[in-house]
Amino acid sequence: MENIDKTPATPESVWEIIRELSLSNRESSARFDKEMAESRAAWKLELAESSAKFDRELAESHAKWNLEMKDLKEMIGGTANSNGMFAEEYFILD
Repeated sequence: MENIDKTPATPESVWEIIRELSLSNRESSARFDKEMAESRAAWKLELAESSAKFDRELAESHAKWNLEMKDLKEMIGGTANSNGMFAEEYFILD
């Protein structure tokens, strides 16, 4: 590294640079850790919200499917009953 003021480097100036770099590194590391913790928390919140939305939509879909199956059973049952009544009338009353 070139000395900007063109004065020769001394052991004290080298140690000062090392201390500054070390402090800068610790600050950068602390910022990184904080940003990662914030990012992780935001991700967990987004995941929880997404999971809750999925669970709601799945429950709604399941309820709709159950209702449609109930309606279908009633329609099939009604058709079967009508056919049964027709068959009874046809064979018993003849």
